[in-house]
Amino acid sequence: MLAAQALYGPHDVRTHLAPGVAMGRRLFRLFAEDAFDRQPLIGGGGRFTLVADCRLDNRDELARSLGIDGPRLATLCDADLILAAYEKWRAACCAHLLGDFAFALWDAQERSLVLARDPVGARPLHYWRRNGAIAFASMPKGLLALPDVERAPDLVLAAQTLLHRSFAGDRSYYEGITRVRPGHILTLDDTGVHDRRYWNPAPAPLRLQRHQDYVEAMRAHLDAAVRCRLRGATAVAAHLSAGLDSQAVATAAAMQLDGMGMVTAFTGVPRQGFAPTHPQALFDEGPLAAATAARYPNMTHIRVEAPPASAFADLDRNAWLADQPVPNMCNMPWWNAINDSARDRGFQVLLTGETGNIAFSYDGMDHFAALLRSGRIMALAAGAVALRRRGFGTTGNAVRRAVQPALPPAIRALLARARGAGPRTAAHPDLVAKAGATDPARSPILRYFDRADPGAGNKSRLAGWGLDHRDPTADRRLIEFALSVPTDQFLHRGEPRALGRGVLSGRAAPEVLAERRRAMQGADWHERALIDRDAIAGEIELMAAHGPTEDLFDIGRLRELATAAPELWMQPEASASYRSVLLPAIALGRFVRQAAAPTTPEASQP
Repeated sequence: MLAAQALYGPHDVRTHLAPGVAMGRRLFRLFAEDAFDRQPLIGGGGRFTLVADCRLDNRDELARSLGIDGPRLATLCDADLILAAYEKWRAACCAHLLGDFAFALWDAQERSLVLARDPVGARPLHYWRRNGAIAFASMPKGLLALPDVERAPDLVLAAQTLLHRSFAGDRSYYEGITRVRPGHILTLDDTGVHDRRYWNPAPAPLRLQRHQDYVEAMRAHLDAAVRCRLRGATAVAAHLSAGLDSQAVATAAAMQLDGMGMVTAFTGVPRQGFAPTHPQALFDEGPLAAATAARYPNMTHIRVEAPPASAFADLDRNAWLADQPVPNMCNMPWWNAINDSARDRGFQVLLTGETGNIAFSYDGMDHFAALLRSGRIMALAAGAVALRRRGFGTTGNAVRRAVQPALPPAIRALLARARGAGPRTAAHPDLVAKAGATDPARSPILRYFDRADPGAGNKSRLAGWGLDHRDPTADRRLIEFALSVPTDQFLHRGEPRALGRGVLSGRAAPEVLAERRRAMQGADWHERALIDRDAIAGEIELMAAHGPTEDLFDIGRLRELATAAPELWMQPEASASYRSVLLPAIALGRFVRQAAAPTTPEASQP
C-alpha cells in the first residue's frame, strides 16, 4: 500500500506493526517541523496509534490549550499536536483543529479505528471494509494494491457526476472503496461504521452598523487565512486572473511578504493572435492581472499560454494522479501549464482562490429569493433596478433568481431549456428519468461543501508537480464568518459580490473592479479540447461498445455534438453543450473503461 502511494510522499516512509494492526505513512516534507515527523505515533500509554496528513493553521493556539510550551512545540510536527488533541478531547478534537487534515487513529483498547477529515476536504482519505478486515489509505490506489480489493468503477458515482456534477455522499469512483466525507469523523469497529458530521456551522447573524464594517471584518479574515498558508515559504506562486478571488489572495500575500519575500503570479492566457468569437467576453485576463501586479514591488507577473497540443495528451496522466476522472478538460491545459511553469521555477507552494465565490466573494443573489419569501416586493423591485443600473445584470435576471427556487424541478428544467441552457447532461435518458436531486436543503454556501471534494485533486498536484496547492478562501474561519453575514451585505445596493469588491478596494487595480464582462481563462479552450475530432469520435464509439458506458451515456447526443461545430465558441450554448456535456462525458467514459484495468498504462504514469 505504501509503495503504491510513493509518488505522494517520496521523502520518508515508516511503519508500525502490532497484533491485528499495521499502519504506515509516507512523508512529503513541506515545513521545518517535518524534520521531527516520526509517524506512526504512539500515544495514550500505548493505547493509540495515529497517522495524519496535515497542515495545522493554529499550532500556537492549540499548543496553549494543550499545555505545550514554546521550546517543546518547536520539536513537534503537526501530527504530534493532533495526537495530543485526541488524547485530551477524543473525537471532539476536530473542533479544535484548524487547517487541512486527514487522520486515522487506532484505539487498541476499544479495538476501533477513527477516521476524520477537515471541513472542506483539502486532504483525501478512503477506506475499504469487508469480512472483518478494514483498510484505509489517502488515495484509492493505496487500497487497490491489496489483492482482496476488486478493481471496478463505481457506476453510481459516475451517474451522479453526469447528472448533478456532485460528490454528495461517500462513494469514490471505485466500487467498494468509500470516501471519508469532508467535515466527518467515523468510528469503525465490530458493530459497524458510525459516521458523524462534526462540522455543522450555524453562526448567529452578525449585526454591524455599516457595510464598511463588514468589509473590514472580511478583509481581516482573508488576511489571516493567507498568513496561515504562507507558513514555511517566503517565495510563493499564485494564480492571478481578473477575478476577485485570486486577486484577493495574491495581493494579500504580496502585502504580507513585503520586505520579506516575493509572489510570482501566473495568469492563463490564450495563444498569441487569438481572435475572440464573443465580443462581450473578457477573453484575455492578462492585462488586468498585470495591472494589479504592477502595484506591488514584490509581485512578478507571468502570462502562461497552454501548449498547442490536444487536451487528450495529459488526460490519462491527470486521471491516474487523482484516481478520478478529469473534471474539466477545457481548463486542464492551462492549469497544467501553470503547474509546469511554477514547478520549473522551483516553487513548492501555489496559492489559489478556487473556493472564493462560494464564501469570500459570494454574489448574494439569493437575497432576491429571500425578499420574495418575506413578501418584500418593493425592496425586490428596487434591488432589481439597482442591479441593472450598476451594470451587473438585468431586472429579468433578478426576478428569475427570486422566483426560481420556489418552482418545482420540472418547471425549472423547462425554463432552462427555454433559455438554451439545458438539458446539459450526457446521461442516458433512462438514467435521467430515474434520478433525483442530491442536494440537501441547506444554505447556498454549505450546499457547495456538501457536493465538493478537492482532496484527491490537491494530492494529484503534489505528486505530479511537487506543488502544495493552498486555498485561503477555503479557510474554515473565513467560511463561518461568511455564513454569519446577512445576504444583503453581499448584494449591497445592486452590487453583487459587494464584500469581495470592498476588500479589494485599494488593493487591486481600479480597472479590475470596474470590469463587467464575463472573464474566461483559456478562452481558446476549443482549439485544444476539440482539435482531435478523430480521437473524440473514437472515444464515443468505444463508449458505445462498452456495456457500462453504453448504459451511462446518451450516445446519440454525444455523436451529434462530436460532428457539429458552433460558430461562436464562447456563446453560452456552446459552453453548455461542449464544456459541460461532451468533454466531461469523454473524460468520465475513458476513466470508467480504464478503472477496471489490472495495470496502469505506461502513458498514465508521471
